[in-house]
Amino acid sequence: MTTLQKLPLGIHTFRTLRENGLLYVDKTEYIYYALAKASRLFLARPRRFGKSLLLSTLKEIFLGNRDLFQGLWIEDQIEWETYPVIHLDMSGLGEYTDADIIEGILYKLKSNAEDYDLNIDTEDITTYFARLIKTLHDKYQKKVVILIDEYDSPITNHLDKPQELEKNRDILASLYGNLKSQDAYIHFVFLTGVSRYGKMNIFSKLNNLTDISFDAEFNTMLGYTQEELEAHFEPYITKYAQKTGIAYAEALAQLKHWYNGYSFEGEARVYTPWSILSFCAHLKIDNYWFETGTPTFLIKMLKERKLPMYQLEQIKSNSMTLMNADLRSIDVYSLLYQTGYLTVKQVKRRGTHTMFELGYPNQEVRLSFLNYLLVEYAEEDISVVQSEIVIKVQEAIYDHDLPLFFEAVQATFAGIPYNMFIHNQEAYYQSVVYVLAELSGLRVDAEVQTHTGRMDAVLESPTHIYIFEFKMTTAAEAMAQIHLKKYYAPYKFSPKEIVLVAVAFDEESKGLKEWTSEIWKAEN
Repeated sequence: MTTLQKLPLGIHTFRTLRENGLLYVDKTEYIYYALAKASRLFLARPRRFGKSLLLSTLKEIFLGNRDLFQGLWIEDQIEWETYPVIHLDMSGLGEYTDADIIEGILYKLKSNAEDYDLNIDTEDITTYFARLIKTLHDKYQKKVVILIDEYDSPITNHLDKPQELEKNRDILASLYGNLKSQDAYIHFVFLTGVSRYGKMNIFSKLNNLTDISFDAEFNTMLGYTQEELEAHFEPYITKYAQKTGIAYAEALAQLKHWYNGYSFEGEARVYTPWSILSFCAHLKIDNYWFETGTPTFLIKMLKERKLPMYQLEQIKSNSMTLMNADLRSIDVYSLLYQTGYLTVKQVKRRGTHTMFELGYPNQEVRLSFLNYLLVEYAEEDISVVQSEIVIKVQEAIYDHDLPLFFEAVQATFAGIPYNMFIHNQEAYYQSVVYVLAELSGLRVDAEVQTHTGRMDAVLESPTHIYIFEFKMTTAAEAMAQIHLKKYYAPYKFSPKEIVLVAVAFDEESKGLKEWTSEIWKAEN
């Protein structure tokens, strides 16, 4: 019987991981090249991606603890020299008000000072940080290493509270200003976070940082590649395959579909560490990463801005928009990318210009996010959405029962407030049908372009292809457009039965008015 190596689930301290023989995917080669890249670095990645473990690993390297790196790539590649290290983890400050944040930062600074038996005589955090850097330098006659994890947590967690956000921004801007003003005493700096808030006086004061977030050589520095997954987690995947009675190759395919897909330069893709470790712990395909933090604020923002739900795929952006969030005009797609709900699907370069195409990274994120979107839009409890709506839609499509399908659609629309439909009404009806189909595990495409026009939606089941057209007038007019534009033409050679579905919604009641369907036949 194969012995399973213990998992580091919830462990982000490198020393604890190594001393307890926990599973570790060796990322030290990336660290080696990052150290050679520059002495002032910044890396943005979504939550639960291993940023804390990365900085903990760096801390042990700069403390000269070579014994912890036995058998790892970097062990014989560097001169093991000891430096004084200041390590600040800002993630625990995310929910604090400005006064509590100051107290929390002061506590973290004092903890660092105590590690070196220092007594800094001030309660002002900016002054304290500056004196701590200078005192460590003078005491050890060596420049200081500074590692700051989740530098932006006090900002990102308050995006829906402008007053607290502004206060927290000013606190952090003043604190981090020391990284430049005390530069003569600093050997190395590494900051991590989910966002690069470019227009808020933090990064303007840290213009000496080298941002490696989009560098191809560091795309897989965090997260697990396909090769790493198969090399390190094979015993767990084998056990899952045996438990579920499927082939090993099928188990790999399921994991790839559910958890792979994150990319930061459009080519190499990685798995979310938290999801893979959780899967191995439970031997079950489930929603793990999303459960660690439902994006309530982002979902409310999507609802308030009346963005059609089907438009969260194939979004185009550039690197400046993606990584430079302006708090005065928050770009929702930028925030969705930075927080991990969208990822880079493709990169197109035109001369000196780079365009990023964004989309959901994998099935875990897609289904979870759409679930919460539908709950927010329909103002229903998630258990109701799952048990009474989504399952009904799935049964209806698989059983080719359109009356049951539209019963579920009507129930969903009934819960959506009137003001959601003021602008672009058809897009919102279209959005709900799209999300219902997606959540049911069915293939659905919205705004499908043909040479004659654009189909509202195409839904595909194992036996049928449904072509939808939505109107605010009559179902007859919608059906007439399907025939006039010959929307069925791209599918006429499919072995599946083609169903034309014309839907009309009522502007006054904001609900389903009527629908009709036809089976398309070649002689039509």
